[in-house]
Amino acid sequence: MPLSAADGVVLPSPGWLRELWSAQGILEGAIPSGSHGIWPANVSFAQIIDEFVPAASRDHFVVNLGANDGSRHDPSFPLIAERSYGGIFVEGDPSFKKRLFNNLREFNTTGNLKVSWGFASASTIGPRLLGLGCPRTPDALKIDVDGLDAALLEGILLSGIAPKAIVVEVNPDIPPPIRMSQLYHDGFTFEFQRKHLRGWLGASADAYYTMLDSAGYALVAFELGTAEHLQCQHRRGKGQMCKRKKTCSHCENNMWFVRAELLKAATGLMPPSWLQMNNAFWRQTFAFNTYSSNAVAFTHQTLHHEGAFSKADEEGAYTPECYSLGFQYYPAQPGESFKKPDCPLQSLRAAAEAAAPNLGDAGAGWRRWAKYSHVLARPANTARADEFAKTTADAIKAPACRPDEMCPYNASANVYRRRLPH
Repeated sequence: MPLSAADGVVLPSPGWLRELWSAQGILEGAIPSGSHGIWPANVSFAQIIDEFVPAASRDHFVVNLGANDGSRHDPSFPLIAERSYGGIFVEGDPSFKKRLFNNLREFNTTGNLKVSWGFASASTIGPRLLGLGCPRTPDALKIDVDGLDAALLEGILLSGIAPKAIVVEVNPDIPPPIRMSQLYHDGFTFEFQRKHLRGWLGASADAYYTMLDSAGYALVAFELGTAEHLQCQHRRGKGQMCKRKKTCSHCENNMWFVRAELLKAATGLMPPSWLQMNNAFWRQTFAFNTYSSNAVAFTHQTLHHEGAFSKADEEGAYTPECYSLGFQYYPAQPGESFKKPDCPLQSLRAAAEAAAPNLGDAGAGWRRWAKYSHVLARPANTARADEFAKTTADAIKAPACRPDEMCPYNASANVYRRRLPH
């Protein structure tokens, strides 16, 4: 649903944030759409910190949950490689141990980088970080654990740790208004192929938006796919060498947030509303689906852009495609028998049209799908939306979790709240 100046939208000043929010679709209808959209998102911890966090308030500390090898596809890595940050890197998979130590060792110039081994739990992660010397308001938090991301994020916030900036992996296949997230259970077993690659991963965009909005955070951007990553190393006699290199363009799916009071103090802006988040989700899904190098993942798209797309491109025929429930999906193995879940990005349409049979002009392109989300989020459609959320979660859980295995989740639908920036 487009916004306008009459809705009380305050525009960012010309510059990085205005360009980012315009490209994201957050300013949809509030400013002229311009000639084209841009992909990927131009966002990083460095940009958020420089834009919103006063120098005197920075503690040069980053927390990384799901550290992997510390550098590959990791948005926290530039902070230690380029800005000498200290921090805590948490990783549970011992196969990454050697690479993680090797990648961090040369950049630990302050002696303030720590590695914490062992899988994290939602109830203990906060005390664990505080016990390792984590500040109450670290500059940055990155979470990418391929499953219990939302549960760990909630555990951190409930422990009294309030990071200034957050990036967290999002499940790109679950549209608003579905709020779906995995809940922590001691009996949960992480299996990358059987769970993550069957869509049982992370939390939905609306789940994160709702949690972090209530905790005092503002959405900065969706990052569905990326084009490059930072590769850094030390070379004898040559100092630190960092270069940005091309990378897997469909492999990263994140949401970025900043403390709302920092956004307001720096810019005078209120956090993006639910409507603006919904627009951003669908515009970035469109850009992600139709990027030319992502044709290997999204095989049914007719449009293929090179990083920029026109208004006419956005208004053409378009049907979204799922990622983890599509290209990545791990098929049934010997002895298994199950039905692959439908793509929720597509089944949303039937749910919305059932809720509003006389939908009328829903727009075109990605805006049509944003309208479906908006319709299903109306208070009058709460029961139908909740049922859609639950059946979607059940369908994804069925092939990923054994009948006797504890894989609890929370799935409900967001009731649309007209809270626009003012």
